[in-house]
Amino acid sequence: MKVNSIVFYVLAAISLIIIALFCLGGSEEVIYNKEKFDEPVNTSIFLFWTYALVGFVCLATVISAGSSFLINLQKNPQNAIKTAVVFVSLLVLLLVTYLLGDGSEMAIMGYEGTDNKDPFWLKVTDMCLYSTYTLLFIGALAALLGGFFKKIIK
Repeated sequence: MKVNSIVFYVLAAISLIIIALFCLGGSEEVIYNKEKFDEPVNTSIFLFWTYALVGFVCLATVISAGSSFLINLQKNPQNAIKTAVVFVSLLVLLLVTYLLGDGSEMAIMGYEGTDNKDPFWLKVTDMCLYSTYTLLFIGALAALLGGFFKKIIK
């Protein structure tokens, strides 16, 4: 069995266990702004596992892209340039969507905390949303028009 398959099955098994703990672990009553809410007991475990998976995916993506770039640079420099163009385009997209983000304080009814006041994180949140929308649009457009252009070129 390949290492990739083993890692996949281990991460999937851990994820299923954590999801079961989250869904079946019961809940406790939490009071927030003088209102009572039921919060699952294992919420923090679920969130930390999600953060760990996102970090793992980002790290694996960067390592994979970097090694692919270095291999292509030795074997086929034109493909390496294409890879670099894609990476630079992604960085430009992230920069543009960050600059488009709104860093002004959010007015949330009933919320009196400070998490909605930091301009940097507000702009990062907007960057993530706008980048996701843009990439989804590009993906849908490529799926719709890819077959069309493939038939025209042939």
